[in-house]
Parts: sequence; C-alpha cells; structure tokens
Amino acid sequence: MEKCHFIRLLTDDTPEGPTLSVLSKLLIHNHPVLPPPIGRVSPHLHHGFNSAARLTAIGIGRDGARMAAFLSKNQPNLECYEIYYSQRIHKETQPSTLYLSIMNSDLIFVMFGSDVGKSYIQLQAICDLSTENNIPTIGIHPYGPTYPAIRDCTDYNFRVSAESISSTKGKTSNSSKTLSMYAGRHIIQVITDMITQRSLICVDFNDIKTVLNYGKIGLLGTGVATGPDAGRQATALAMDRILAQGCKLEKAKGALLIMQGSSFLKIENFEGMTYSALKYLSIEDKIVLGLTQNDELGYNVKVSVLIVM
Repeated sequence: MEKCHFIRLLTDDTPEGPTLSVLSKLLIHNHPVLPPPIGRVSPHLHHGFNSAARLTAIGIGRDGARMAAFLSKNQPNLECYEIYYSQRIHKETQPSTLYLSIMNSDLIFVMFGSDVGKSYIQLQAICDLSTENNIPTIGIHPYGPTYPAIRDCTDYNFRVSAESISSTKGKTSNSSKTLSMYAGRHIIQVITDMITQRSLICVDFNDIKTVLNYGKIGLLGTGVATGPDAGRQATALAMDRILAQGCKLEKAKGALLIMQGSSFLKIENFEGMTYSALKYLSIEDKIVLGLTQNDELGYNVKVSVLIVM
C-alpha cells in the first residue's frame, strides 16, 4: 500500500457506525518510546532481526486510546499511538509518521473497545498495511461484542474481560470495565517484556509467534500468590480465570505461560508453574514457559496464562 493511499484511508471522515458531529476530527497522537529502566540490559534477540525488535501499540477509538496513553507512560521499549475522533484541538501527529512506524515495526498491537465501529476504516487501513508487509498484528478488545469483520482484520485476536483478572461477582460495570482494560494492557506488557528483557529462561520473538500461530483467538488469565508453593498456586488461579471465561482447556491449541517475580523468586516457583501447566493442559509440546523480572512484586509471584484457541 502506497503512503498516499494509506493516509487517504486513515483520514477518511466518513466512519462507519453512529454519525459523528461535523466538527469532529480524526486525531493521531504519538508517544515516544520509553527507555528501559536503569540497570535493565536490553538483550541481543535471536529471532532473525538485525537489531532489537521494534514493537508498536496503536489504540483506536476512545477506549483504545486510553490504553495506549497508559502504556506510553509505563511500558519501556514500546512506541504508542492514539487514534480517535475529537471536537477539541490537540497537538497532532502526521499520518506519515504512523505509516513509517508501521513499516518499521516487527510486531503491532491494535487495541480497541466497543466504539471501534466509528473508526473501522482506520483499523482496516492499519491492518492491511501490516499484512502487505508481513508484520504480525495482535488485536486486543477488552469488552463488548465481537464483530467478525473487525476480528478478522488482525492476525491474532485476544478478547479480554474483567474475568481475566478476578471474579466479577459483586463488581459494578465501571469497575469491570476498568479491569478489562487493565487486562488488555497486561497482555501487551508481558509480551513486550518477554521479547525485550534478558531472562534466565530463553524465550524469543519466534517462540511467542509460534504459540500464536497455533490459533487465532486468545484468552488471558492471571494469578498472584506468595509462599513456597506460589508458582503452582498462581498458575492454578490463572487457569481458573481462563475457565471462568468459558474456555474448555481440552480445546486449547497452544499456551504461553509467563511468570513474573522479584529477586526473591526461587527456582521452585518456576518448577511449580511447570508442574501445574502440565496438569491442566494436554498439549505439552505446544506450551512455552517464560520468566521476567518485576521487583515491584516483592515476595509475590504472578503468573499470566495466554491460551490460544
């Protein structure tokens, strides 16, 4: 897709869905990449690229833009864009900047919510450009109905909800929405850390892409525990979150399990996650296990499970 054609599609002022005010304007806002924290060494990745992987997160619509804005302030090694309609005047980024970022990316996350129908043309333009240049895209929508046309835009699709994090029993709709948006951001954060952090467990971009290629639809479950059996307990809690979303684990085609812990993490915790994963899943040869460091967890151990269907 030529740059001028992409820009013309991206700036199309006739989005599908509810009619927008004639005063509304499509805004594109770019956030520069945060450097890794002091003391964290960026790895030499072994996935065929000449340099460290370039990862881009694009939030489309109001909800997607909120996730992108949060990630831009908290996630190193990730370039973020917000794309949404607004009646206010904001500092803008040129569409050509987004075009170049997509062309130079190794992996693109596309985040959107229930209002994405208003920006479907822009979503389609981004995904078409990525597909033409063999750049994998991961679509993440935290709540609301799944539109087949929108779902099929991205190579992989994660539909997250508040149930990905904790039970929604007794929670208000606002708190459930907040949790689902957190779950969407969390997927991007753990995958980004897996690719860009040096770890005792060697997992690279190709390992992650291999798991994703087993299916198209993905679910997230997370669990946190502490103590000598924290690895097994956190994994069990994460699997419970997967099951709470109606997933039948016997139909899983692939799985990515990521443990996060501080310097207090012990090898027994990782072994516990491994044991628990094999207890729940019968696809032993299609499970990838990873480990990243997060000193904010203290004595807690966090396990994130990504199931691909």
